[in-house]
Amino acid sequence: MARRANLGRALTGVPAVFGGDDRVVPRPTVRRLSRYRRMLALLAKRGVNLVSSQQLAEMSGVRPVQLRKDLSYFGRFGVRGLGYDVRGLLAELTEILGLRRGWPVALVGIRLAWPFVSAHDLHGFRYRVVAAFDHDPELVGMRLECGVEVLPMDSMAESLRRLAPPMAVVGLQPPASQRVAEELAEAGVRGILSLDGNGIRVPGHVVVQYVDLSAAMDALAFEVNRSSAPGEQGIAP
Repeated sequence: MARRANLGRALTGVPAVFGGDDRVVPRPTVRRLSRYRRMLALLAKRGVNLVSSQQLAEMSGVRPVQLRKDLSYFGRFGVRGLGYDVRGLLAELTEILGLRRGWPVALVGIRLAWPFVSAHDLHGFRYRVVAAFDHDPELVGMRLECGVEVLPMDSMAESLRRLAPPMAVVGLQPPASQRVAEELAEAGVRGILSLDGNGIRVPGHVVVQYVDLSAAMDALAFEVNRSSAPGEQGIAP
């Protein structure tokens, strides 16, 4: 099997990483690997032992040729005529994505960050919330469902240096998100997931990933509007 690279950094925003045979892996491929892994975990939970590329591709919302191309960056998987061993491929993708360890994560801006993490089931085996911070006095002192106490912003730098989480989820709007990103970088955080969808400037050693829900909804509205029957299009403002 071709040599594989750990893609833990890719999930936090690295544009491209190296896979088997030192080939550059596009970021969209890394995102799809995560999707394949989720589908395989679902199949394993159902007790399914084998899955074809056609079945896994349909579950993941891609074409079989795309699935096979994505996996080919990291080696040869599956047996022609039989398909993929579900638990075997699940273990391979878990290793490739760097998810065998539980990544410590800090949350900043609890009103957005914690619901996002909770709704996406990001606190558990793969990621562990170890610190939470907010500027709202009504939130400071409360305990999240994961058991972590929300601390005031002025204690963030000291707490982060002590806990040393490599990742943080920031649920703040600019300009606060920029100030917090700078503090996170200075405290040693190496990856930031920003929920405001806007660009923030960080040193070169820090990687950033953005979640822009507004843009996603706009794109959805565009597709729905374009596919609507005559007379059913959205009303122009």
